[in-house]
Amino acid sequence: MRVVAGRFRVGRLDDVLAEMGSVVAEARLRWRVRVFVTWAVQLVWVALALSLPMLLGLWVVCFMFTLFFGLHRRAALPRKQAKFEFTQSLLRALADDLHPLAKHAVTFDARHYDEASKRITPPGRPKAKFTDKWLDLDVALADGTRLRVRCQAGVKEKRGRLVSEKRRLFVAFAPDPRRYDVLAMGRDVAQLRKRLKVAGLETTGAVGERFHVHLDARDDGIRVRVTQMDAPISVAEVLRLVEVIVGYLAEHPRRRAA
Repeated sequence: MRVVAGRFRVGRLDDVLAEMGSVVAEARLRWRVRVFVTWAVQLVWVALALSLPMLLGLWVVCFMFTLFFGLHRRAALPRKQAKFEFTQSLLRALADDLHPLAKHAVTFDARHYDEASKRITPPGRPKAKFTDKWLDLDVALADGTRLRVRCQAGVKEKRGRLVSEKRRLFVAFAPDPRRYDVLAMGRDVAQLRKRLKVAGLETTGAVGERFHVHLDARDDGIRVRVTQMDAPISVAEVLRLVEVIVGYLAEHPRRRAA
């Protein structure tokens, strides 16, 4: 399964989304073929069991193994579909605020989290950990501010069963220094952190100890990291956090010399 990566202008947004959609559609087709083949083989085992009842135990074992391997990773397709729907909704929502002439960049990785390249613990251990960095969006807003949104999931498995999933959202703003007073943004950073915390809880309803916001205001911009375990990160949550930061930027315009 390929990763969609490239640069685009707003006028080509539909083409980019169509390419992402085709990747998920191909995965859906492969899954349907896999299910069809699985059940076809199952019918063969049933027919053999009926014709050779003395080997019924062997046919039952074959039936169960075929069913297990045929339907293995059945959760992969819904996750891929959810990734695409999230990315599509986010890009559609941001489209009107993107600079029409600037080039934007996106990397969309809909592959399942248990790909070998995403594993971060050596094979053979009872617990397997994976880092699924599935979306990296770098765009320019209409006022020249660069916005970067990255989504990733930290997944822990034990004996092939998903034990926990930690979702992480990274939002970075690099405001245009000709428009905003970047140096003054760090003065009210505590107030911004409070606003982000409230905004996150408003959109998720997550309890405090399961929802964490880390804010870093630097000379070149603002970086926010959200860690969440109770529910998937939603498009509404991302847009609300972006809205809060954009409002914060508007409060720090660059003062022109008299």
